[in-house]
Amino acid sequence: MLALRQQLTKLTSGPWSSLSPSLSLIASSGVRRAAWRAASSQSAARSTAHAVHRLATAYRRHGHLKAQLDPLGIHSHPSGHCEVLLEPSTYGLGDGEVCDVRGVVTLSRGSQPADSSAVGVSDVVSHLRSVYCGSLAYEFEHVSNDAEREWLYEYVEGRDWRSEITPSQKRNMHSVMLQSEVFDHFMGAKFATFKRYGLEGAESVMAALQRLFERVTSQGVEDVVIGMPHRGRLNILVGLLDYPARALFHKVMGQSDIPEGMRAEDDVVSHIATSVDKSFDGSGNKLHVTMLHNPSHLEAVNPVSQGKTRAKRDVGRKSLNVQLHGDAAFAGQGIVPESFGLMNLKFFSIGGTIHIICNNQIGFTTQGHVGRSTLYSSDIARFVDVPVVHVNGEDPEAVVHAMDLAAEYRHKFGKDIIVDIVGYRRHGHNEVDEPMFTQPRMYTNIRARPSIVSTYTQQLSALGLVNDKRLATLKERFNGHLEAEWQASKEWKPQRSQHFQGKWSDMRQAEPHEIYEQPDTGVAVDELRRIGVASVTVPDGFKLHSRLERMHQRMRLKNMESGKQIDWATAEALMFGSLLLDGNGVRVCGQDVERGTFSHRHGVVVDQDTEDKYCPLNRLGTERKIHFVSSPLTELAVLGFEYGYSIEDPRNLIIWEAQFGDFNNCAQTVIDTFVTSCESKWLRQSGIVMLLPHGFDGAGPEHSSCRIERFLQMAWASEFDDPERGAVDTNFIVANVTTPANYFHLLRRQQARQYRKPLVLAAAKTMLRDPLAQSTLDDMAPGTRFQPVIGEATPEKLKKKVSTVILCSGKVYYELVREREARDRFDVAIVRVEELNPFPYHLVREELQKCPARANIVWCQEEPDNAGAWSFVGPRIQRVLKHMGRKSAHVEYAGRAALPVPATGNGVEHKRTRDLLLDDAFRFK
Repeated sequence: MLALRQQLTKLTSGPWSSLSPSLSLIASSGVRRAAWRAASSQSAARSTAHAVHRLATAYRRHGHLKAQLDPLGIHSHPSGHCEVLLEPSTYGLGDGEVCDVRGVVTLSRGSQPADSSAVGVSDVVSHLRSVYCGSLAYEFEHVSNDAEREWLYEYVEGRDWRSEITPSQKRNMHSVMLQSEVFDHFMGAKFATFKRYGLEGAESVMAALQRLFERVTSQGVEDVVIGMPHRGRLNILVGLLDYPARALFHKVMGQSDIPEGMRAEDDVVSHIATSVDKSFDGSGNKLHVTMLHNPSHLEAVNPVSQGKTRAKRDVGRKSLNVQLHGDAAFAGQGIVPESFGLMNLKFFSIGGTIHIICNNQIGFTTQGHVGRSTLYSSDIARFVDVPVVHVNGEDPEAVVHAMDLAAEYRHKFGKDIIVDIVGYRRHGHNEVDEPMFTQPRMYTNIRARPSIVSTYTQQLSALGLVNDKRLATLKERFNGHLEAEWQASKEWKPQRSQHFQGKWSDMRQAEPHEIYEQPDTGVAVDELRRIGVASVTVPDGFKLHSRLERMHQRMRLKNMESGKQIDWATAEALMFGSLLLDGNGVRVCGQDVERGTFSHRHGVVVDQDTEDKYCPLNRLGTERKIHFVSSPLTELAVLGFEYGYSIEDPRNLIIWEAQFGDFNNCAQTVIDTFVTSCESKWLRQSGIVMLLPHGFDGAGPEHSSCRIERFLQMAWASEFDDPERGAVDTNFIVANVTTPANYFHLLRRQQARQYRKPLVLAAAKTMLRDPLAQSTLDDMAPGTRFQPVIGEATPEKLKKKVSTVILCSGKVYYELVREREARDRFDVAIVRVEELNPFPYHLVREELQKCPARANIVWCQEEPDNAGAWSFVGPRIQRVLKHMGRKSAHVEYAGRAALPVPATGNGVEHKRTRDLLLDDAFRFK
């Protein structure tokens, strides 16, 4: 059929255009006349077929504009020229004409005539209208792959889908929608002022999901990961995913669902999550369905659900991602196209996501025609060739057929597809809203119409599939169950056993103050040497770049032998390799991570002749591998994806590296609502590492600062913590380390603990090649560990009377060391605070106690005083001094003056302010 349609599209000329040239050699005029008649007949047939093809193409391309998609009947699309394009006369076809549709239009099996070479034009038009202009409409023309597009057309044109829905399936659809309606009414009666964001006006979404779960189970899917916003969430949780209604009622009544003895702040009802193993198709085959926690930032959960799905697929699980969206958010949120941009990339693809738009035809109080610049909310997906199925939500059977199509397409082609279910919100944005303020016409219509469930009940009643007795029995059963759960909720208590299950069963929350314990993270020196050699070894015949061979490969081999001059890239490779040998997986993702932004890493090398890529660390032969994933030029969706990957399995070290630390602000929504708050809101841990290159080296406002002050502001830390014991716990780690060995230990510590915390690391830039910033293999040997505070590195050089103690963090340390040497100021001790949060009170105290009581205490930083760590560490150092009994607990500041931007872009000014801050640091004598 595909070849014939392509041939028809190319037809352009008259009756002789496709005739053999041999006809001109026929001598007999009688034979020539016969040939002419035959050619004319053939040409006419082809011309008719071409006209039918053009007519069918018009319906496929424009039929959606005439479809009956709006259950309210108040929104119509401007049809304009499509009225003419859908008329057969436009193509020279008459109603009484007979045509051959073989290979042009696929007729439903139920209406297939005995001779498909002779079908009335009126029958063809009737069929095309029923397919493309009814309760269902399709947008496939933008799909660039011919095979996919032809399959889609044959699927929708070639089946009499209504006759395929069995009476049993209709009853099941009715039952699950009725259960949702009963649930909404029950909630309305018990909690009249509670904003539940129910499904009234979109109950067919329940039937859609029920059918989808049935179909994908039969296709062999083992896991479904759902990301969705708040609307309909509670209906789906209780009605399809067996979330205990008693637990829901307990929370709606204002009680916490955090078990006693566990530390968390909890979240609102509309962000609840669950996982369930359940058989949906009656076969007994269980489907594991996970609904993820979501923030109120609509669509932010999308890449998170994709990342978790990818993590499952990477260990061989047959997993499906399902995303539910609101129409306004889907069209409006930038994270949507960012997430779609990942779908076909090697290290991000997940075999296709099924997207369901729960189309309210409005966003809060903003209607589509003023809330987006496109005809449909789904139009944003056109740029990645995603097919779209629009369906009237008041036709549940059409909705179920749409889900069948979505499941089959995704199963066959492994690509995304959208089902746009057009419904409405019966009560406005929420159940206590008054939508008549802004949409009186829409809500006059809604309040006058029966519910979708009532309408479908009448349809089934007319077919004899539902009667009053069955309806009463179902309602009584559903209400009875909810009432029993309501009573049980009064005694229900959340249990610890609900948390840290499955792959996380060996994990737990940190014990009070345990965050200050440093496990031994050293590795045998012989093993470090083996890893170091492996990290630069390539297959025979692999042609390395000559500079890499000289400066990367040979230098690392030399340093492995000596055990000295271990730079950042080498320490990182040793850390990665040792984690692999410990049984962990490693995924390093971000822009340019294979070689590293600063051309220091070279975790993946490229053959200079073939451009073949090779990852030397994977030659270690471990079961789990390391993947360096160069991401697209986006931060928000990619960080969300990596966070989602990290919450699947604690044995994976997941690192997101920003090209420059400054660019993390493009991912702020994911940082705020997932990374820094996941355990505090949901008791869900993540060990994700954010590597944020940071340092003031004259590169300007957007290439200097990871805005470390913002992260410290988000940290669960009080300046009034007991300096004797420190913080009880924290939500994430913030560090700014100065040695390759400490970097090695810090990231090994991520996997060594029995709990997971996100790590925000202000990563090295100029320190990557600073000869002072080097370590030895002995610094990483057994018995060594991460040092939250590093005291004076050369105490033997200090004068007996120390006048000043400078505390600092990060790169500025090496500038201070060089400046002290140049000034011969060895009356100044320099102490590095490597871990800023949790603040290491006791270790800072130990270092300060080594110095005279009258010594000046200075905090020095290269950031302006309205940025950096100053506002965080200053009060805490003062608290330590007071606890030590110092008469003066004053802490001096040495650094740049406040700026309205992170850093200057003027090279002369950068050098001037650097000199000033160094003068400031050494001003006391």
